[in-house]
Amino acid sequence: MRAVLTGTDFVKDTDGSYKIFEINTNIGLQCDVTRYVNDTDFKEFISSNGFTEIHLIYTKNNTQILGDSETIDLEPNVNFHNNLNEDGSPAEYTINFDAYVRTLCSGSSITYTESKLEDNSVTIPFVEDSETKLILRISYDTTALIDDTYAKDNWEFLKLMNDTNPTLIPKTYINDTELGFDSIGTTLRDNGNHPNYCIKKRITPADNNIYPILYKISTLEDLTTLKNGLAIDEYVQEYILNLEDVWENKLSHYRSVDMIYGSELDSLNLWIMHNTNISDIQSDPIYDENNKVVISDTPMYKNKYNSKNKDIAVKLSADDTTKVLNVNDEVIFAKDLVVGDIVKTTSISAEGEPLQWSSSLDTLLLNTTESTTTLTGKQTIEYFGPIVYLELENGLLFSDVPHAMLMGVNNVEEVETAVFKPYINFNIGDSVVIWDNQMNKLIKTTISNIEYSFDSLNAYVLDFETFDTFLTLSESGDNRYGIITHNYDYDCYM
Repeated sequence: MRAVLTGTDFVKDTDGSYKIFEINTNIGLQCDVTRYVNDTDFKEFISSNGFTEIHLIYTKNNTQILGDSETIDLEPNVNFHNNLNEDGSPAEYTINFDAYVRTLCSGSSITYTESKLEDNSVTIPFVEDSETKLILRISYDTTALIDDTYAKDNWEFLKLMNDTNPTLIPKTYINDTELGFDSIGTTLRDNGNHPNYCIKKRITPADNNIYPILYKISTLEDLTTLKNGLAIDEYVQEYILNLEDVWENKLSHYRSVDMIYGSELDSLNLWIMHNTNISDIQSDPIYDENNKVVISDTPMYKNKYNSKNKDIAVKLSADDTTKVLNVNDEVIFAKDLVVGDIVKTTSISAEGEPLQWSSSLDTLLLNTTESTTTLTGKQTIEYFGPIVYLELENGLLFSDVPHAMLMGVNNVEEVETAVFKPYINFNIGDSVVIWDNQMNKLIKTTISNIEYSFDSLNAYVLDFETFDTFLTLSESGDNRYGIITHNYDYDCYM
């Protein structure tokens, strides 16, 4: 029997109904499977069908778990249900899906086989089918109808759903001879001060910093204008907003992970995940002159975003507002730096991996002196994503991308150690180390407030010689104080 795992995305409407947006294959099962999987029904499905072999087809991207401190990819004959700490408490680790299937087979007479494909694979190897074999696919197969038609093409999926039961999807307008329909009607959705309609792409874009484009539409004339202005591959959909379905002030959305199997395309639900949008919902979104939500406010309404430069955005060192000092104590903005410029830094040698670096705080404060470094490389990129703002107790303000490294202080048994930590890992009350340009020394201060935003901006990858650190001046007040910035790259961080 052949089967494929799908991910169906939906939200809960104000009337309690659920509206489906899209269906996906080649999905990422990026969660601890043991917390979510419908273990009982999955085992019953395998038992009732008399399977003696399970063949799993997947890629690393399908099953890797992101953001967890430890991921266990269990070897055969290791049962995850029996892993305990020495005191008998459950061991704290996460189990990915392929490990779950392997361990399920290891304690039985079922043979486990797998085909682990390259991440960019679009076809699958041939596996001979039989009544006693479950061929379970997660990876993409361009020859499969569900993958290359309904998961790939939103119009195909929405048309199918509209013809089956139009109440299962948001009201939609598609302008197309074959797949087009208009279920929006003449009654506008009322979301109060929030956007009520959006423009989406027929083929879901890899760059989600633009789509969906969100609008507040007040008249039928404005709605008609929106429809008439669509590009050939765009469509209009009502924006489902339910302010009662929030978690920690973030709008909710859901994904159902299902196994579609057999010639009749039956379905078995494996789990449903409750997620939230990216940032907190605010009462007063900002609109431009066309009643479009400005890009910095869209994360409160969107469940995902991707920078089109996601492969390089993690290497950011600075943005247009970042200030450094040259050897004459003159301020230079990062956007104006050129290769060969000499800027101020400290004598700290923090080369290599910043997460591995540490120093006695007392030793660091007493022995660090002023130094210089030369810019040997610079690259400009476009960035869209989160920004963290740290306000210090003396009113100084510093901001950067969440993964940018700042020198902080760990205190273990009253022993203070200087370490580099990402902006996102700091909390109010934590200590940080900054440079005093007037006194020419490092000082310790405290974070008094933390705020977050999403921005679209020009950013820079800066490469300095000798040391991996340089001084970044405060964004508020005078230029007396600076932080020690580590211009690590992605490989260094990982």
